[in-house]
Amino acid sequence: MSRSQFVAAVEPLRVGFKTALEVAAALPIGKNEKSPLAKTVPTARKLLKVEAALWTFVYVPGIEPTNNAAEQALRTAVIWRRTSFGSQSQGGSEFVARILTLGDIPESTAAKSLGLSNRSDECQAIGLVRSILITRDAHGH
Repeated sequence: MSRSQFVAAVEPLRVGFKTALEVAAALPIGKNEKSPLAKTVPTARKLLKVEAALWTFVYVPGIEPTNNAAEQALRTAVIWRRTSFGSQSQGGSEFVARILTLGDIPESTAAKSLGLSNRSDECQAIGLVRSILITRDAHGH
């Protein structure tokens, strides 16, 4: 689908979405009302204020229309959490955050961030950790 076809396909959705937001935002709610509607109306009003920004991915070339890159970036961490039942302490959480970060940065940068020199054995250790993370991710473990 070309960009112009994409824009043309999305435009009716945008108009319909904005209309629905306008209708919801105009609904009357009591000051102390606690119904689901009392939460929906303010949300609709807030969304209307930024409605144009919600469609940036449609009109600006180079912005991915999906969040696939973000989901892929989180995949290893999510799989790790599911298979290991998370961590049991703040220190464990910090360790996991640091070790998972190693899979996303170059070996030399990872070595520096861990306070290591750029020696090849340390970079090899970081490479090993990466390969374990990638293998776990690829096999769904």
